[in-house]
Amino acid sequence: MRRIFIPALTLVFLVLVFLLGFSKAPAKAEDKNAKEGYVGAEICQTCHAQVYENLAKTAMGVLFLKHPQNADQRLGCETCHGPGAAHVASGGKSHVGQIRFTQGTTTPASVQDEVCLKCHEKRERLF
Repeated sequence: MRRIFIPALTLVFLVLVFLLGFSKAPAKAEDKNAKEGYVGAEICQTCHAQVYENLAKTAMGVLFLKHPQNADQRLGCETCHGPGAAHVASGGKSHVGQIRFTQGTTTPASVQDEVCLKCHEKRERLF
């Protein structure tokens, strides 16, 4: 019996190793904290590479892009600008639902201020 058991066990082991060697990696689990309509900073970077690089050099960019401390900061660019799925789907033509901070934007200053003050209201404000 022992003569058959060891070769059979070895064969089973080799078959398992063979099958595991050709199996695919497990699918990446979807982020449970992901919010509807948000696409992630990596998608923003594909069209806005220079803006992304400039942001990544700032203290806020390092925090949001590399060392987020909470779920809101993990949204990267969309932490301040809002969900970008509609913007991406339109090929960058639509800014519906996004908060813009550029000169001449249609986003009211009060809305812009509200976004900034979510994080910056605990300290003295300039101007």
